Amino acid sequence: MLSYLKYLFQLLLSPSNGWEDVRDSAPEPGVLLRRGFYPLLAVVAVAEFVGLLYNKGFTAEVLLIRAIIDLGAYFVSLYLARILLEMYIPPMMARLAPEELRGRVLTLILLALGEMLIFRLICNLLQADVTIIKFLPLYVVLILYKGRDYVGVPADSTMNFTCLTSLAIVLIPLILHYLLSLILL
Repeated sequence: MLSYLKYLFQLLLSPSNGWEDVRDSAPEPGVLLRRGFYPLLAVVAVAEFVGLLYNKGFTAEVLLIRAIIDLGAYFVSLYLARILLEMYIPPMMARLAPEELRGRVLTLILLALGEMLIFRLICNLLQADVTIIKFLPLYVVLILYKGRDYVGVPADSTMNFTCLTSLAIVLIPLILHYLLSLILL
């Protein structure tokens, strides 16, 4: 999990240099998933229970439902993003072999969703409506834009790539989280 967090903080501090480091170290996507994404997702869900310390009137049942919403939204988002990007990115790229492209796309998804989880963790720990935190997912769009070279996107497909990855990795988790909140809370 430490190497996963290292990649996340490198991408937060300097997206261009962070993607270069990810490319140079070539992490195994399966290891990032098992030892990075899933544990971070569990930490984010458990962090919902910090609300008990703030005594804001939340019961343990409500916080459990909020934890389930976090788990469900990001777990489903991972697989929806993977389906969307594996279906639409290969036609716009020709520089990478299909197997290498699939691994890099999964790594891109795991790291960008990891950034979204870090921002969700901040929200869960603060348990306050801070407006600036609501805009942090826009920074993930910049991280995705800078990840175009890592995935091998040609310059003429940069806008398509950024819009598609932003939809799949930023908007889908936010929409799912919102819809699940409407249904379950």
